[in-house]
Amino acid sequence: MQHQGEECQTDKGLFKGMDSHAYNAGFRSGDPLQLEQDGQDANEPLHLHGVHRFSHFCLHYIIGTGQLSVMFILEKNLCRWDLGLSCRGGHGIMEIFREVADMEDQFLNLTEENLDQEHLCCIIRSKKPHPGVEAKRAWLRERLREGHVFRKLDAKGVVFIEYAPLETAWVPVEGDNYLYIYCLWVSGEFKGKGYGRQLMEYCLADARARGKSGVCMLGAEKQKAWLSDQAFAAKYGFETVDTTPGGYRLLARSFDGTKPHFAENAKQLEIESSDLTIYYSPQCPYIHQSVELVHRTCGELEVPYILIPVDTLEKAKALPGVFNNWAVFYQGKFVTVNLLNAAALKRLLKK
Repeated sequence: MQHQGEECQTDKGLFKGMDSHAYNAGFRSGDPLQLEQDGQDANEPLHLHGVHRFSHFCLHYIIGTGQLSVMFILEKNLCRWDLGLSCRGGHGIMEIFREVADMEDQFLNLTEENLDQEHLCCIIRSKKPHPGVEAKRAWLRERLREGHVFRKLDAKGVVFIEYAPLETAWVPVEGDNYLYIYCLWVSGEFKGKGYGRQLMEYCLADARARGKSGVCMLGAEKQKAWLSDQAFAAKYGFETVDTTPGGYRLLARSFDGTKPHFAENAKQLEIESSDLTIYYSPQCPYIHQSVELVHRTCGELEVPYILIPVDTLEKAKALPGVFNNWAVFYQGKFVTVNLLNAAALKRLLKK
């Protein structure tokens, strides 16, 4: 039995016991893991759960008058764990109610080293390059240096999460020390396998590990087709912290009670031009074909239009409306962040 504050040398490394903390075995100099916990009373179950990147760790917790130490020896670099600890009469009983899942073989993060070789999920091609994908790839190369994360399933499919420090996220949202989720998407045959949960848990744990105040994302009064599932996010404690007159919401999971907010210019929702006006960034691979569709459709209808590339962080932060990577204005009013197909665009132009 390992006691609080003692060190234990094993053939797998050095373990250090600390009350209510889990520690890495010598690989990260004993940096503490962030734990979520419920059930503080000695007669109630205590739940600890989290996501971490450590190869070996020891969990040590004081329960009532007894002590419980649990050691996992894991050979991979990343695992998800979820334990239930219950106390009865001062004795600890460990119940593993979710299997320890090795995620390293399933997921990978894009880096400057692997960016050219890996697909970007949304549009997957094996031969001819796609202009939208290559524009996104070039944009990502710069963003990765800023702490931007693109994590995906190591498979040929659409399973990924993309987020960045809010200070360098190309959106008109402000706040101190937050992460911003651009997109969390699981599609097709990969649905229903827990991948969305694992990706969200990874993001939240990464935010805690970085010492962030929380995580935020764009939502709406009614779910938008091109925004992440906000009902799913609500299960992880995301709640509305700001709104715009047009029904958009900023959702946040705060760790310390602070809240991000829309920039004041994002609530303006008006521009001087009455022509169809679209602001766009290369953050999404589908942007290229959406821009081409606007060119083609407006040309056929002989309708004037304005396309404005958002190609710097400063431009993104100063936009006159809500924006994730695309913002449509018509007759001087903000319309939507949804990418438009031909039918939707024609309906809009008839108004």
